[in-house]
Amino acid sequence: MLKKKDWKEMIQEFSDKVDKREKLIRGKIDELKEQEEIIQTKIKDNSGRMIELEMEGDTSGVTTIKKENRDMRIELEEVQDAIEGYKSQLGTARDYYAKDLEKIRAAVNKAEEEHFQWKQDTRSRRDGLEAKIEDLKKQVEQINNEIVFTRTISEEMEWGYITRIDPRVDSLKDYEKQNFIKSWMSGHDTERFFKKD
Repeated sequence: MLKKKDWKEMIQEFSDKVDKREKLIRGKIDELKEQEEIIQTKIKDNSGRMIELEMEGDTSGVTTIKKENRDMRIELEEVQDAIEGYKSQLGTARDYYAKDLEKIRAAVNKAEEEHFQWKQDTRSRRDGLEAKIEDLKKQVEQINNEIVFTRTISEEMEWGYITRIDPRVDSLKDYEKQNFIKSWMSGHDTERFFKKD
């Protein structure tokens, strides 16, 4: 299946067609100008020869040259008209390919609509992702709070559980309670905490 041309390719093709037409017109004008120059040179040369023939009294030669010059002047006029005709076509290629311009305009407008839709969809997708990010940030914050505010097991033991194991712990100072719990959890002897010196 052929890939559909996008508006940029269409503009490039249009521009190439316009340039090609303009180049052809300029080429034709250059050709005609060369022709014009050749004819003018021939007329000038003939006029010089005609004067010579008149001075020599060659009336039939003069008549031939006059007829030749008349024909060449008609040809020259036609060439000059053609030059003017081609010159008038310079810069009109865009009008000549007006239908192509309409197709390009339609393609550009369609591309603009598609881009607008893409932008809306992309913004919507971005907003959705930002909402997910916000939700994830809240979850991370909640987890951080849980990490910060959750007590270790040894801290939990200090809040009433250790006294169920050994009620004498209540008589210990706060810093001694933690040492007692750590010793007890490690399986060390805890009696030393209650021996008075």
